[in-house]
Amino acid sequence: MRPAGMFVSKKTEGYLRELYRKKEADKKIRILAKEKSKLFGVIFGISLIAAIPVFVSDHSLASVPVRILERNEYGDGERQVGLIVHTDSGRSRKVTVTVRPRRYTDEELLKFSKDLDEMLDEMILGGNRSTDCITEDLMLPAKVEGFPFEITWKSDRPLILNAKGEINKERLSQEDEEGKGINVRLCATLKYDDYSEDKYMYTVLYKTVAETGGSGLPDIEGQIRTKDEESNTDHEQILPDEAGGDRVTFYRDDVNRGWFVLIIGLALAVFAAERKSGRIRDEADNRRRQTEADIYRILNQYALYYTAGMNPRAIWGAICAGYERSTERLKGEKRYAYEEMIVTKKMMDEGVEETAAYDDFSRRMQSMGYRSFISLIKQTAVKGSAGLDDLLMKEMERSQRERINRVKEEASRAQTKLLLPMFMMLIVVIAILMIPAFCSLNT
Repeated sequence: MRPAGMFVSKKTEGYLRELYRKKEADKKIRILAKEKSKLFGVIFGISLIAAIPVFVSDHSLASVPVRILERNEYGDGERQVGLIVHTDSGRSRKVTVTVRPRRYTDEELLKFSKDLDEMLDEMILGGNRSTDCITEDLMLPAKVEGFPFEITWKSDRPLILNAKGEINKERLSQEDEEGKGINVRLCATLKYDDYSEDKYMYTVLYKTVAETGGSGLPDIEGQIRTKDEESNTDHEQILPDEAGGDRVTFYRDDVNRGWFVLIIGLALAVFAAERKSGRIRDEADNRRRQTEADIYRILNQYALYYTAGMNPRAIWGAICAGYERSTERLKGEKRYAYEEMIVTKKMMDEGVEETAAYDDFSRRMQSMGYRSFISLIKQTAVKGSAGLDDLLMKEMERSQRERINRVKEEASRAQTKLLLPMFMMLIVVIAILMIPAFCSLNT
């Protein structure tokens, strides 16, 4: 396996070798691998420590016999609870118990019914002021929040007032020509399981607007249903302690939530470690964009010095000197292409052959534009400067075209990045417009 291969990918190594020379790149790779492994180990270690008490808690819960399951209150719905059932004869099976919401007792239902008496007259009015003067459709609810009843409605004059509370005004006008009003009796039937009760309201309408498993175990599910029916008015559901003459014991299904904690911790550790590689990749991309942007400027400087009659090596040194002066004076951002040119100049000062130093520069820059540029310089150094004017002009034109294309690409990339914030702003605007509209409809 490559050194640091577990934490530094080949792609990240490539980015680092773009940014640094060989020895420094090797050092940066080792440092990055050490930092990522340490970060991964710390986060995963914390998640492992956090998961241990969860594992212990789940294991202890799974070893405690269960006899009682808490019921939901009415309206909260039923829920599924996974349990492991063991018999004294040594058999076991996983069962799912449906814990239904608590049923109300007759006394509680009577109290609900009495409380509803005081509300129904007001609730059905809709846009009307009282039941003695009904001119608009009534609101006949099928259910009232906070009450367990399903409500169905009937009218003794269904041709005039139907079960939905809608008034047939044409029929009402025909039967109430004198405008004295028509008496209509409404019947609200309250239903809750086996409980049923009728409530009557009187209104005056006017035409004018004013099974078992296959494991050989006894019928556990049947016994659970039986015990459920026996305790359906209690706040808790009692589980059976025997089935088919065999004593049974229920235990909670071991859900092992600790694995969830470990998975989250592992994901966080991988994400945090990869963020470091992401920063290296961003830096390499920035270097590539910066060097591609600087090629046109370097060509212009080279052409300017060339017209002054300087040789390639002197021009190279003059460009490097000008960059160093501007960096010291303006304390500006370092430019990768110029920094690599300075490295090449130092190589030539140390005795490296001029063309070999140029080739090394071209290899480090990894760009077609710089390869063409170095090819021109080598040609001048070896064969002389005949025809270099035209070649430099063509290279500058090509570089200018590429520069324009890169600007267009950056603009399109910026537009793509703006899509998500624009979409989020659109959602916010829609919410601002729609939420008050829905609220006004509900009121």
